[in-house]
Amino acid sequence: MSLLASKESQLTKSAVGFSKNRDDPAFQAWINRSGPGLTSQSQHIKPDKKLPPHPEFAIKGTAPVKRIEDQISSGHLHELKARFNAADKDMSGALDLTEFVSMFDKLFGWTGSIKNEEQIKAFFMKIDYNSDGLIDWDEFCTYMQLELREKEDAELRQKEVTFHVPANMVVSPHKDTMCRIRSLYDGTLVSCSQDGIICFWTETMEQKRIRKAEMSVRGKPKWITDMAICNTHGKIILTTGDKEIQFFELVNFEPYCQLCQLDTTPLKMDFWSNPKDCHDCMLVYGDNVGCVNVLVISHLQEAFNYWKKGPKMNGSPSMTLDSAVNDPDSYTKYYRWKAHPDWVQWIRYISGLRSVLSCCSDPDTALIVGSPQGSTHVELALRESVTVDRSTSVYVSHRSGSINKPRPKSAIPARSRMQSDQKVFKVPKGVAMFDYSSKHKVIATGGMDQVVRIWNPFVTNKPIGKLVGHTSPILFLAISDRHGHIYTIAFDNCVKVWDIIEYACVVSVTSGAHKVLTTIDVAYFSQAQQCIALAYEQLFILKLVPHDLHHEELIKTHLLPVVAVEYSKCFKQVLTACEDSVIKVWDIDTGMKIFEFCNVHDGSPIRTITLDDTGRKLITGGQDGKIKIWNYNNGSCIRIMDKGNIDEVTSVIYAPVNLNRYVIGVGWDKEVNVFTDVIDSVYQTQTPLPSWKSVSKNVHSDDILCVAYGDPYFLATSSFDGQIIVWNIISSYIFCKMKAPVPKEIKNCLYLEGDMAISQLIFLNTRSRQCANLVANGPSGCVHFWNINHSSIPAGYFIATKHNSVTAMSKDDTDSTLVTADIKGFVTLWNIKDYCTEAFSKKPPKGLWHWKAHTQSITSVKMVDSKDVVLTTSEDCSVRLWTTKGHYIGTFGQHQMWNVIDHNTYMHPFIPGEILTDPFSLPKSMQSTEPSQPTTKSSVQMQYLDHLNNEEVSYKICLYGSEQSKSAAT
Repeated sequence: MSLLASKESQLTKSAVGFSKNRDDPAFQAWINRSGPGLTSQSQHIKPDKKLPPHPEFAIKGTAPVKRIEDQISSGHLHELKARFNAADKDMSGALDLTEFVSMFDKLFGWTGSIKNEEQIKAFFMKIDYNSDGLIDWDEFCTYMQLELREKEDAELRQKEVTFHVPANMVVSPHKDTMCRIRSLYDGTLVSCSQDGIICFWTETMEQKRIRKAEMSVRGKPKWITDMAICNTHGKIILTTGDKEIQFFELVNFEPYCQLCQLDTTPLKMDFWSNPKDCHDCMLVYGDNVGCVNVLVISHLQEAFNYWKKGPKMNGSPSMTLDSAVNDPDSYTKYYRWKAHPDWVQWIRYISGLRSVLSCCSDPDTALIVGSPQGSTHVELALRESVTVDRSTSVYVSHRSGSINKPRPKSAIPARSRMQSDQKVFKVPKGVAMFDYSSKHKVIATGGMDQVVRIWNPFVTNKPIGKLVGHTSPILFLAISDRHGHIYTIAFDNCVKVWDIIEYACVVSVTSGAHKVLTTIDVAYFSQAQQCIALAYEQLFILKLVPHDLHHEELIKTHLLPVVAVEYSKCFKQVLTACEDSVIKVWDIDTGMKIFEFCNVHDGSPIRTITLDDTGRKLITGGQDGKIKIWNYNNGSCIRIMDKGNIDEVTSVIYAPVNLNRYVIGVGWDKEVNVFTDVIDSVYQTQTPLPSWKSVSKNVHSDDILCVAYGDPYFLATSSFDGQIIVWNIISSYIFCKMKAPVPKEIKNCLYLEGDMAISQLIFLNTRSRQCANLVANGPSGCVHFWNINHSSIPAGYFIATKHNSVTAMSKDDTDSTLVTADIKGFVTLWNIKDYCTEAFSKKPPKGLWHWKAHTQSITSVKMVDSKDVVLTTSEDCSVRLWTTKGHYIGTFGQHQMWNVIDHNTYMHPFIPGEILTDPFSLPKSMQSTEPSQPTTKSSVQMQYLDHLNNEEVSYKICLYGSEQSKSAAT
């Protein structure tokens, strides 16, 4: 379930509408914005080509360049207006490129370097999407306003939270009410019930092991009040209603030792271990009389050794609290503070504050942040004779070193802290739960008054924020610094997620949605498993849908499968589209995300994208049957092409023919829809040319999958049944029809539905009329070359993959290299410079490079000549960048930036981890049939390196489809 409200229709995003509405909140926000001005698997077909050696450098990133848009502040706006008027020499109200560059002269302290001038020119072209060469002030303000609005929407999408509902009920061994759920260092959940049953859970919430705390009084089990875990020493700590603190071995759950005869009943407990010194620990607990008890242990193992010397009681070495803290050999100091007049409801030691936080239901002492040890009295420290240790009320002689007889029962009275040692927060109806954010340095509290309050730990008189929305008392609260969220649960089982920065509710899940209808006594938020555990006697798991694209080893560029990629030569940017109706813009030089906008087709999946001839406008086609034109630099919809039906659009192209500009779309309506791109059109919605609508009707008998444009006036379409039709775009008449026969090599194979489909066509515009000038990916795993002037039979064909289907193709600008990708994620580069240039070619073209790019089907591939790289997109939600030799540069969306001209910043010689373990990437000898013997990633990589050299010959046989190449290769 999504938290974001549906965005307003993209129809309202017209330049006129926004430029006139200066009271728009997004525009005002911009005005008021402050701020200063694994190993490579690529394989050459030649058998004598060796893999490059492992580099000796460390992978490093590059610093992103700050864009001009991000440097403009409110102070610059008024100056820019004055500069705009001054630069307008002809008083036309609009600036050309030269005037626009002069407007920014020395605005940010620039001196007119070539790099800065290039940035300003790129900024000009982003605003001048219609390529008329002029920008007026309204266009400038509109661009900035729309970009800011899309940025705000993108930030909200990053904070979006979704739960898997209903909650998953887990069969629990607990027969009594659970009192605490915690996690081990590896993220394993541990649950404890009041009857002493402790259960360990796997990541899939299956019972890993169950233990029973063997402790009883006169045959009756003791009442467990709380549980803590000492990960550093492998101990589980339990507090009981019999005024005991018990320690158990984490491995076998054998009783280790216990501290007994506490003055009061411990209710809530917390254990802290110094990450720099695991022996330096602190155990704090709150009791039934409102006291905060602190055990400061300077050496935990020595303390354990001392406590184990006590006599056994119920099978466990026992020692009274007085004996444990009065002997110097125990390495333990004890402090007891009178903090609250009522039961302590929650307690924690926060190392970032060096304080113990405790809360209760009393409004006047609802939350106390206090020192664990208190201040040292200078006069007492200077005394050399007998002194009184106020923390323990035990008389200690410094001269003799002996310890006098302690007071009788209740000999350790509670003291009150000095005012300077604590901060007291008053909250109406008290506090039931709190948490601390180490990242944001705030405390969040919740209680009976149904309000979540955000506090500065050092300011007690007023909270810095209030989160109102619950309709019943709050029983659970947790902060996730990773996502900046506050998770709260109320007595009515309503789960809410709040944004800690915006102080707003991100999502609300009621009991009717997650189906947890029983009373919840304890809850826990697991950072490792990204879930909320709700418990009474049964355990319910409310799992978060992962929106963090780096939560797994597989880095994701989008949340849903990526369908298309384009490259803008004008701005040197990569555009990616996914089924979630989201467009993202990336810098190809660094991999940094520049911009994104959503609801491109009102939530309907995007199916295809292309750029206009200038590279400044983006054309998209969606499942909703619409074709839209965008200024992708700020997410504004320029125009909508409505073909009159809701049939899915499968392919769009932009065709500049003489002085005319056409947008052409095809799809499931089996028609060719041609729209004119009129720059000065006053209409937001356009309809197709009626002449094409009538001519193309009923020509294709099946769904049209692809359309391609070839110079000077050719248009080619292909359909699901394998038919190709070439049109004259000026006259709209059919030039020729073609349909490839089934190749004899695969004629006897079992055919599935769709094997005859041709989903991509490419024109080779640099070739002469005597050469094959049209490439088609099909049928099946073949690639056919056609000469449209002699279209009776193909000019040549070859089997491009052994995996059933070629899903995507691309070529370089000189028509000498062809890139093919298949359904199993393999990419192959072919030398087609001399292929099918004269007569029918019986031999396949020379294969250059072949590598595994993805584990799932590749949906789109793009070759970028100027950078000598290849872009690939896949159903695995990732977009990756490779060199033309198959060296892995990186995945768009990864944290580590790259520099496309610096090979030291590439991920090569490493490759994505999931490719190493993919069955199609490994030889049969490496595909273990015994899952109980896992292979480490390092060993897989070493085996894979050895495997590549041995597989060169077999790859060549696969590519050429002939055993004769074996002797030539060897």
